[in-house]
Amino acid sequence: MTGERARAADLSVAGLCRTPFLVGTAAIDRTAVFDEARAAIDMAAGLATAVLTIVTGDVHPGTKGVADSLKIAAERVADLAPYAAERNVRLALEPLSPVYAGNRSCLTTVRDAVDICEAVGAPNLGIAVNVYHVWWD
Repeated sequence: MTGERARAADLSVAGLCRTPFLVGTAAIDRTAVFDEARAAIDMAAGLATAVLTIVTGDVHPGTKGVADSLKIAAERVADLAPYAAERNVRLALEPLSPVYAGNRSCLTTVRDAVDICEAVGAPNLGIAVNVYHVWWD
């Protein structure tokens, strides 16, 4: 409905940052994470937005640190990318400043985002570069 209203007003939605955390303390229930992520993809498709931005989440419980958490994030993005592609939704990983690593994002460098994109290899996956978060990188 919101997408229809925006299009009727001759507006477009440039992007949406609304996915759940894919890893971390808020992402222990994989089924719930995927249900919410698919709902976010459907929302992006309904809005006909150019991109759906993903903030990964913090270090996953039971892992030995960032590298393990990034691997889980990559696996989950790889699982979601085909669903997004079917709905013509592009996904963008957003690295956040290390200040937010404790509770929002284990993805803190552009290099790590590039590595995930290359590992996943999905044509609808890219990176959202926010200078506020990566100026130091």
